[in-house]
Amino acid sequence: MLDRICNICATLTIATYAIFTVLGHPTIALFIITTPPVVMGIFRYILLVERDQEGEAPDAILFKDRGHSTGHVIWAILLRLRSSTSICKSMSSNREGVLVQFRPWFD
Repeated sequence: MLDRICNICATLTIATYAIFTVLGHPTIALFIITTPPVVMGIFRYILLVERDQEGEAPDAILFKDRGHSTGHVIWAILLRLRSSTSICKSMSSNREGVLVQFRPWFD
């Protein structure tokens, strides 16, 4: 039962992050490219917890595991590349190029 709950939570986390990258930052174009390292990190964490029974110290897994460290570096590189591309800069300055425009409900 606990495995099912863990899988459901992982699925919801991935879906929420993907939606956040599309709708949460209307001025930052192509933020969605940071999703694959996040998915890889979540799957890696589940693998280590289920296979190696290392769920007692999640901070040790996140910071001492080589796979997670690699994922953190890849995520940071993609985030930096995303902000330096000319497509992103032109889409950020020209709001008509963005397909989905987020408008907060309190405006």
